[in-house]
This record gives sequence, structure tokens and C-alpha cells, in this order.
Amino acid sequence: DIQLTDAAGQHHVDIPRAEASLSLRALILGRVQPRGLELDAPRLTLRRSAGGAVSIDLGDQPPAPDAPAAPEGGIGAPLPSLLALLARPPANDRTAGARWFSQLQRVRIHDAVITVIDRALGATWQAPAADVTLNRLPAGGIDGALDLSLALGDQRARLTGAATLSPDATR
Repeated sequence: DIQLTDAAGQHHVDIPRAEASLSLRALILGRVQPRGLELDAPRLTLRRSAGGAVSIDLGDQPPAPDAPAAPEGGIGAPLPSLLALLARPPANDRTAGARWFSQLQRVRIHDAVITVIDRALGATWQAPAADVTLNRLPAGGIDGALDLSLALGDQRARLTGAATLSPDATR
């Protein structure tokens, strides 16, 4: 079990089962370089601001004294940087840099429960069953698939989709 809780003990992220495929060479050198991540039945809360910015609810953590201010309700600069990194071809043991995700090739999330506190809609809705698969392509870019159920009050819908992040993506 992996759980993230705030100082008051409230759970914000709960992952009952997780697996990681790691680079053996990196481990021998004292570094963690994941090549694959699988998360089963994670539970997390997202917040959507009135302006539409989405963030993961990790509780009311005070910012570090030297940390730059994040945009209101947004996820800040890390997401575009992470997408730009993942758009590049994955590294291997010979070409891996110090970046933690440089060798990441696949992410699979199965049976997630996601609660969205949506200030833009003035509602809280849930995806009680979500599956996401992301595969990083050898030449760069990502192919992804999504299958989720949505629930808002007594309304239900199913959403499926596929997407591709091109190798030259910068945001």
C-alpha cells in the first residue's frame, strides 16, 4: 500500500498495489531509473479551478521557502517539462541521463478511482473505474489509451479514447 496523507491524516492518494520495472545497471550505480510502472486500483483526488487548471490534491502542503509560486489552481511548470521529456526517445543504460523518467517506456493504470472537485462546473464528479495505458515509442512520442466510467449524481457515461503525443511536442 502506498498512501499520501496530509498533516491531519486525510488520505489524498491511495495505491493498494504498484509494480515498477527498473534498470539493473542504474540500481547497481545507486540510481532509480524506472522503465515501466503499473498501478492497480489507485484512488486520487483532482481539483479543477474555476479557470480550468487541473491539479492533484496532495493536501495543504506549505510550499518550500525557496519554491516559486505556482499558478492559481494549476499544476505549474513541471507538466510541460515532463511531456517534453517523454516526447523524446527513451534512453537506455548506455545513454541514460540523470533524469528520473529518461528510461520510462510504459505506464499502466488499472481500475483507478478518481474524484474531481470541479470548481468550473461547481460540482464534484467521479470516474469510479478508469484504465490508462501509455507507451513511449522508440523514436519518441507516446501512444495512449483511456477507458473510464464517469459519474455525476445519477448520470453515468463511458469514455474511451486514444491519443498520440508526437516526438517534437514541447507542451
